[in-house]
Amino acid sequence: LSHPSSEAVTVTIQAAPGAHARAADFTLSAARTLTIAAGSTTSAGTVTVTAAANGVNAPDKTVTVTGAAAGGNGVADPADATLTITDDDGTPRLSLTAADPAWEGHTGRARTSGGFQYANSGQLNLTVRVAPQSERPITVALADATSTFAVTASSGRATAGADYTAFAGRTLTIPARSTQFSFHATVLDDAVDEGKAFEAVIAELRNPVNAEIPSASAGRAAIYIREDDAAGLTVTETAGSTRTTEAGGTDTFTVALSSMPTAAVTVTLSVPAGAQDEGELSVDGGTVYGSTATLTFAPAAWSAAQTVTVRGKDDTAADGDQTWAVTLDPSSGDAVYGGLTSATLSVTNADDDAAAGLVVVETGGSTVTAEAATSNLKSDSFTVALARKPTADVTVAVSIPTDAQDEGELADPNKPGIGFGTNTRTLTFKADEWTAEQRVWVYGLDDSVIDGHQTYAITLNPDSTDPAYRALGNASVSVTNLD
Repeated sequence: LSHPSSEAVTVTIQAAPGAHARAADFTLSAARTLTIAAGSTTSAGTVTVTAAANGVNAPDKTVTVTGAAAGGNGVADPADATLTITDDDGTPRLSLTAADPAWEGHTGRARTSGGFQYANSGQLNLTVRVAPQSERPITVALADATSTFAVTASSGRATAGADYTAFAGRTLTIPARSTQFSFHATVLDDAVDEGKAFEAVIAELRNPVNAEIPSASAGRAAIYIREDDAAGLTVTETAGSTRTTEAGGTDTFTVALSSMPTAAVTVTLSVPAGAQDEGELSVDGGTVYGSTATLTFAPAAWSAAQTVTVRGKDDTAADGDQTWAVTLDPSSGDAVYGGLTSATLSVTNADDDAAAGLVVVETGGSTVTAEAATSNLKSDSFTVALARKPTADVTVAVSIPTDAQDEGELADPNKPGIGFGTNTRTLTFKADEWTAEQRVWVYGLDDSVIDGHQTYAITLNPDSTDPAYRALGNASVSVTNLD
């Protein structure tokens, strides 16, 4: 009181939120009445207003304290008092964290691959964390960082606008009292193999308002895009295999790229030196064939398959079906395609040549002579030919065995009805005239012995510098001489 009163005075205290304050920002003690005794000017006891610690950054707050007076011979209420709650939580600090990596080309569902979980495959998800909270909204700008942070041997740098929607130009507004705020960028699918399993996306926070970024590392985070394009050659065979024939039969296969290159790709196809007598190539539909050919894939038409025709060649050797491999060798100014190793495609050329051998054809299906001079079976014949073309002249020694030389002899080829007087004869087949068959006549001899019909074998022994014919064993022709 300004001066004592003859009557006691009571003042009941109330407190109400002022500027920036809420009722939860303070508490008022349970004892809220102050008493000034008669004759005194100062009250006894204390009423306490206590600020609440809330861990939230905010402007300083005010509390309006009022008092309602009673007694004291009509003393008026005291003037209001204003208390200030000084904020002690400091400026909010921002930090940026990244969620799971994203998978290029996949959206809308979770994926797990290679030990990595891809929670939302089409988005790059990041979160800004705020500590302490703020009673004011916070704004912060986003940027695409250009540092080498988080770029490793297995990851390259993603390109904003090409691999993902850029962060640059975006501003985040974080609502008041938020502890975190999430945002994302969309993964942009492409068909290019960048040569790394992952690409690093580095987002950065800049220019915060009503907050601060405590360090460069706190305001920066890396998130990765998993590459789904693999550079390579896609070779598709007709009916699942490539087969030709020595008769000139053809087959085709197609070649395409499995991802889009950044520069033209050239694929050189070649027939190995050891197979150039088995097959040849054409890339123009069969107009021109050769042992090499070239395909060119422009980036704009990388996915269009190109057709290669393979044609079999005749080598005149009975070597069976021969399998060989076309080599496909890619080269390019694109670093990934330029580093690819060669691929191969197996081709089988079906042989149309008979094996080396003698073809013996007996007249009437058998060879029969007779001892009787008057018999029309006194002589008979068979023919000998080669089964396939030789690489050198072939001789065939025809001979009657010693123990049968009293039953027959070789007849004169020019006069088959009489004895030739010899048990041996040599047939010669020229390499360039090998298809002509040669006839051998056999003449029956009379041994004046009643020994029944006698059967013996004429031996045919081939020889040549052609390895296949030289390796042949003897053949024989069975002859029956009628007694």
